[in-house]
Amino acid sequence: MPAPTLIEHKVTLESKIPANFNETVELPVREYNGTKPNKSPVPVLMLHGRSVPALAGFDLAPVPGGPATRYSWAQELADDGYDVFIMDLQGSGRSPRPRMDDTCNANPVQQQILVPNPLQAPCPPPPPYPNQLGNSESEWAEVDAVVKYIRHLAGRDKPIRFIGWSLGAAVMGPYALQYPDNVESLLLLAPVFPPKGRWSDKPDDPFGRPAEAQTLPLSKPAATWGFPMFVGGKTGFKSGMDGNPALREPGIQDRA
Repeated sequence: MPAPTLIEHKVTLESKIPANFNETVELPVREYNGTKPNKSPVPVLMLHGRSVPALAGFDLAPVPGGPATRYSWAQELADDGYDVFIMDLQGSGRSPRPRMDDTCNANPVQQQILVPNPLQAPCPPPPPYPNQLGNSESEWAEVDAVVKYIRHLAGRDKPIRFIGWSLGAAVMGPYALQYPDNVESLLLLAPVFPPKGRWSDKPDDPFGRPAEAQTLPLSKPAATWGFPMFVGGKTGFKSGMDGNPALREPGIQDRA
């Protein structure tokens, strides 16, 4: 069986993130086209959560032992005949990271992870950009740009199957409700989608801005919204994995 065709795309749009509002940005989108001969493409779009970017979550590089694609959900789907697209929102993975080149914009309570490299010591507060990075409006706009790009490809002008992991659900779920003609189906893995989360309090405009977010970007409370960048480390990631032994296959271990 021939391997799925790998294609790297660049989706251009005007950013709706306040930190680079209306600047032209490019979102890298990876495609594995597994369409079988004499079959029409069946497009699938995969969106990451907040802890792990798209390629690490959906297309992990081959590791020794077992099938080469066993850690690539995207390639496994392509092997089954789907035309799979993987995207990163701004601030994650290979996409642009506005304000994230300044290390002092990291979450102040996490900056100790960055000492002694690249920081000699935690930065004095507040961060140079004391605001959140993205928001629901900017993330819906980025998903919409990718959806429109896919639908303009030959043979793909049809509703798309969505797969959202973790907080990807909080982006794809509301998007699907607002643009149902663009979405064929919605699969949410370990969804973070608080049913009583912030909303506009307006039944006629349920996806409008909530009262406390009429002006963007948000910056208060500072402990939650007063910085654009979270930091993760190996220790925190390992403790999260070790909390449930079922998350590790037999024989998985750290390698130098």
